[in-house]
Amino acid sequence: MKFIALLLLPLVFGADPQPCCTRTKFTTSLVELGGYLDPVSNIPTPVDFTATVYYDYDNKMLRADRDMPLAADTMRRVTVITDFNKACNATYIATSKIGSASRSFSVNTWKIAMPNFFIKMSMTKDHCIPFSESTWGTVNKVVTEINYMFMDFKPSVPERIFDLPDACNGHQPGTGAGVGRRSVMKSMFLP
Repeated sequence: MKFIALLLLPLVFGADPQPCCTRTKFTTSLVELGGYLDPVSNIPTPVDFTATVYYDYDNKMLRADRDMPLAADTMRRVTVITDFNKACNATYIATSKIGSASRSFSVNTWKIAMPNFFIKMSMTKDHCIPFSESTWGTVNKVVTEINYMFMDFKPSVPERIFDLPDACNGHQPGTGAGVGRRSVMKSMFLP
């Protein structure tokens, strides 16, 4: 019996890792570097943004507060709240080590193919925390390539982060109403 177990050991440990699930809620800082090729002028345009991302899987919500550069060394904060429910089909690529020989951690890298677009995402092997993501392909006839680095990961989101600010167009000031499924899930029985 021990002989059979020893024969099966390489099969078990040699298999590709299963897709992991990150925390159902998290907050992270995100650096976005890359660019796109303008389809009309054929001029490459750089993309360089920082953002704070709030993710709530249970409510299928994502919020990104992005600092966008304007003229004369000024920045403007843009907030995008996304209500989504889309599954993905990830394919395992490899496990890699990040860091030096004495201080490193392992990441599993996955690839997600979409029509005319690809995503490559690396998550920490032990805790499934997002580490980096690369996207490339064509969106609305624009060739794009962007790399993302995740930093300051926190396994939670602020309580009312998905409530719309009063300044949003079409929003009733002072109501604090949510968006998407979150607003549907509110009940007269809950505060």
